[in-house]
Formats: sequence, structure tokens, C-alpha cells
Amino acid sequence: MSLDNISAEENQDPDGQIGTLDSYRLLFQVIPQLIHQLKNHLTVVQNAHFSMKKALEMGQHDRLERSSELGILGVQRAEMVIKTISLLESMDTQSILSHYQKRYSNSEVEIEYPHQSPIIDRFLAPLVCSLEYLRPRMIKGSLIIISVNESRIVIEQHGEGEVVAPPELNDLMSKFYRFIPADKGWGIENCGE
Repeated sequence: MSLDNISAEENQDPDGQIGTLDSYRLLFQVIPQLIHQLKNHLTVVQNAHFSMKKALEMGQHDRLERSSELGILGVQRAEMVIKTISLLESMDTQSILSHYQKRYSNSEVEIEYPHQSPIIDRFLAPLVCSLEYLRPRMIKGSLIIISVNESRIVIEQHGEGEVVAPPELNDLMSKFYRFIPADKGWGIENCGE
């Protein structure tokens, strides 16, 4: 599905929930952050390339090997960011959450979530923002548990270290959602509930 194919009727949800077009707008709020990450990973690749050239010229095999490893790591991380961006367009909650499990597992952080929950679908945009916010802040060996009740989802952090406070919502996102701090994380609620 693309933004061009969304009619005015599809953007209106009979239950008063956020419409499809608004869901896209909110979900794409995270794109600039992902683009910044991609730029950083590609810079690592570029620097590794120059370091490898210099190591070759100087016959430094240890430096060549380390530079090669860093370059490969940069390419792998860039690939994950590109995949994240492409999955956001799909609006497929299960695929997106499965992808985040893989991204987090690289940092030795686990994510548990209920599968096939229509409640999570309603909160996909703030959930993605939360996961992007948490990813660089979590300690190795941590666990993130996403749970659902009738009107909200809760993101809990388990592991060593301090619990990370919720991110601040931008103006557009705060029109639809609010983050409610909790002991081990935060809840995400619709502003109308």
C-alpha cells in the first residue's frame, strides 16, 4: 500500500481510531532518525575503506583485518536500517516487530510481545518511536516486554541499570498519543481515551 492509494474514506475509521493516512504520517516521524543512523553506518564503511587502503600500503595485516571487520559491521547495520525503513511502508505490525527483535538481538536485548493483537496495530507509530528510542539506551542482557490491555500498550524494561524514561513526543504524535510513565517503563494511550 502506498500513500497515493489512500482515499479519504480509508483515512476515516468508524471506531474513532486514527485513520490510515494519519498512521503513515505518524510512523514516518521516525524516518529522519533512521536516515541519521544510516548516514553514521555508511560513514563507518567509508572510514573502514580508507583505513584498509592505508593498511594495505603499509603492510599492516592486523589493521587491515580490523578495518575489514568494521566495514562489514557498518554494511550489516546499514542493511538493517534500510530494511527497517522499507518495512515501515508495509505497515505490517508483525513483520516490523519481528524485525525489531532481530535488531535488538544484535545488542543482546530480547523483545517479547503478543502476536496478532489488533491493539498493537493501533499503537504501531508510538511503539516504533519507543523502540527506536530505547535501542541505543538498553544494556546488554536486558529484556523488553510489550504487553497489551484493552486501551493501551505497556513497554517494560527488565535487566540491570536504570529504567529509561519515555521519549518526548513531537507535536504531531502528541495530538494522538500520550506516554504515561510507569515503574519499569511507560504506557502508551490514545489521547481520546
